[in-house]
Amino acid sequence: MKNQRAVKGSLIELRVCTALIEHGYPVYMPVVQSGQTDCIIETSVGFKKVQIKVARRKHKSLNNYYARVTQHRSNINYAEYDIDFILCEGDNRFFILPKESFENHKFDMALNGFEGRWDLLPPPSVFEIPKKEKKKTDKQNKLFAIK
Repeated sequence: MKNQRAVKGSLIELRVCTALIEHGYPVYMPVVQSGQTDCIIETSVGFKKVQIKVARRKHKSLNNYYARVTQHRSNINYAEYDIDFILCEGDNRFFILPKESFENHKFDMALNGFEGRWDLLPPPSVFEIPKKEKKKTDKQNKLFAIK
């Protein structure tokens, strides 16, 4: 395959978005990938911008994962782009990094302590689809009529 890096990145994005949906978050993805925001989630405290990264192990035998928290070419930290969270996936493990954890880091950041920390995200928004009230038929009206 020609562009394996792009394909792998897309698969990671889909895995993270699937996990977010499974945790009850409405997820919105851009039509065109042109900025630093990979998706937006709707939480109980508003919309949050998310950057999705690959979690890599330094050594294959160890469980020490890390992720790049700066933009690849410019080395600008994602906090400067007003990203609220970085979510990482590696080996079907999810890491949730709130802005205050990555905003002072350069390049790679160790992910120890962030695995499965869904509690670091604000709760999902709560919304209900209004139920349509069915019109009662004449027969039902007669059954429930007060005499």
